[in-house]
Amino acid sequence: FVALLMTGTIRFEQNRWSGIAVPEGRTRVPNLINEEMETAIQRGEEAKLTVLVYDKQYSDVIPANKVLSQNLKGGSVVDIDETLEIVISAGIETATVPNVRGMKEEEGVSRLKDAGFVVSSKEEISRAAPGTIGWQSLEGGSNADTGTTVDIIISMGLEGGDASKIEIVDDICGMDYEIAADKMADKYLYLLTTDT
Repeated sequence: FVALLMTGTIRFEQNRWSGIAVPEGRTRVPNLINEEMETAIQRGEEAKLTVLVYDKQYSDVIPANKVLSQNLKGGSVVDIDETLEIVISAGIETATVPNVRGMKEEEGVSRLKDAGFVVSSKEEISRAAPGTIGWQSLEGGSNADTGTTVDIIISMGLEGGDASKIEIVDDICGMDYEIAADKMADKYLYLLTTDT
C-alpha cells in the first residue's frame, strides 16, 4: 500500500478526503497561515466561514500582507458561518536609527538597543572623546529593519596630545558635528554629545 501510495499509483484528493467526515451544517476550517490576504479571504468564504481581518502585526517570519495567525485551527470542524479572524503580517518592523556619535558608550548602546537594533562595537583611535562613540555604520535619522546590526567604534582618543598645553576653545555653535569635531581635534579637544 505504501509503495503504491509513494509511486502515485493510488492517491487521495485532500479536499475530497477532508470533506467526508464533515456533518451537514458544519465546515472544515482551512489553514490560511502564510496565504496572501485576498486568497485567504476567498478560501475562508469558500469554506462558508465569515472572514474578519482582525489585526495587522509586525513579523520577522511571515512576509507582509500574508496571514500571520488565525483564531480557528486549520483542519478543525466548526459551524457554517462561524467567524474566522485572521491577523495579517505587516512585515518586519522598521525604526529610525538614533544618532549616537559623540555619546558615551553606555548611553549610545542603550539608545540603539531601545530602538530595536543589535549593536556590535570595537575600540579604535579616534577624534571623539575617549569612551564615546566616534562612528556608527547606519546614519542617524535613517530607517532600518529592527534587528539590524549597527556597528559602532568606541574612541580611544587621539595620540600625541599634551595635557600641560592650554588651548583657546573656538566658537562652534551652529556648526555641523563633523566640521566642529575636526576643528576641535586639531587642538586635541573633544566633543561630547548630550541631550541638554
